[in-house]
Amino acid sequence: MAKYDDRFNVVTQVDNRYPELLGAARSTGSEALRGAFVDQVAHTLNKLDGTNLWGRKARVKGDASSLNDDVLTYDLGSGEFRMIDIVVGDQFLPGWDLRPADEQNGFWHPPLNPDLDYLDRTPAPPPTPTPTPTPVPPPDLFLLLSKLEDVEQVGKQVAFMLQQVSEQLDNMPTYEGRIFGIRVKMEPKYSD
Repeated sequence: MAKYDDRFNVVTQVDNRYPELLGAARSTGSEALRGAFVDQVAHTLNKLDGTNLWGRKARVKGDASSLNDDVLTYDLGSGEFRMIDIVVGDQFLPGWDLRPADEQNGFWHPPLNPDLDYLDRTPAPPPTPTPTPTPVPPPDLFLLLSKLEDVEQVGKQVAFMLQQVSEQLDNMPTYEGRIFGIRVKMEPKYSD
């Protein structure tokens, strides 16, 4: 095994690279997430060392359902292994606490969860480019003034037509008769 500082740095780097594991376990208390974190540290150390000697502690030999969720193991061969606590305390902090040989118990087991570095993660689609807006030239002041004059002329014409309608209504006679069989009487209404 390499020296202590190198391995502790690997543990903290995995914690920083995969906050969805140990970070989420801190808030949920999830044993499965802690175990996935231990597996990912084992995968990372195996890649760095070019071996498959890093794994997890099993309480029952060969039983993946009995895996410990905070202990990393290193297979020494001939059934012996070393245990390292890498999830420490109630806050589930990354650590590197090599257990004394007399506290070694259980069995070495290969990592259970897949290596997250090699999972087929679907990349996010590239962002849709936003079209560059076409610059709008500044308005032509003379053109605007001529349009205002046109609006003013239309306004005068509308006022003239309203005046004519008003005069026709004033001269409208009273109508009495039937519409759809209903007797109706309409008179012009004057207002003073």
